[in-house]
Amino acid sequence: QLAAALPTGSVRCGCPVRAVAPGGVALEDGRQRHARHVVLATSQLAAESLLPEALRAPTKPRTRSVSCLYFAAHRSPAPDGILYLDGSGRGPVNNACVLSNVSPHYALPGQHLISATVLGTPQGDDLESEARAQLARWFGAQTGDWRLLRTYRIREAQPEEAQLRLAAGPLDARLLPGLYRAGDYCEDVSINGALLSGRRAAEAILEDRSAR
Repeated sequence: QLAAALPTGSVRCGCPVRAVAPGGVALEDGRQRHARHVVLATSQLAAESLLPEALRAPTKPRTRSVSCLYFAAHRSPAPDGILYLDGSGRGPVNNACVLSNVSPHYALPGQHLISATVLGTPQGDDLESEARAQLARWFGAQTGDWRLLRTYRIREAQPEEAQLRLAAGPLDARLLPGLYRAGDYCEDVSINGALLSGRRAAEAILEDRSAR
């Protein structure tokens, strides 16, 4: 949606970046791309590797990992588009939701899509069976008919420091004049936080443009 309104050639994919600084970016192949405003919209770990040394954190940021199991079902185990949280600790699943209750387009016609989230990235073949046993206690025997679509193990799912910094407020979007940052680690760790950080970066750019 964002790219559709831009001139042809504005978005370039497959161009790994080696470093960023006010005034432009350096690509891995040695080329330079110049710009009056540079927004670093990456994960926190990627940002730390691209920023000038003086702007990097003194220690490597810590992250939290998560595993996501996606199931297909012929009927929804619940009527609502809400997040179900684990309250007993009797299994690996931390939360689950029926995504197709939010939007039917998330699943194939006549089916439903269920997501189950496990904290960490446990290995081995027992994760599915343990998750199914726990979900059966939540939603009943129908879970036995669910078809596992895929399991994703995401090592760097969330920045940990931001989770522990709830009262500190957002990070400044402006790193230097002409260099800005956006990402969930700048706000509360959520999709909403990521979007809000993008808005703050845009507002900082507009403010700097007005000052010029």
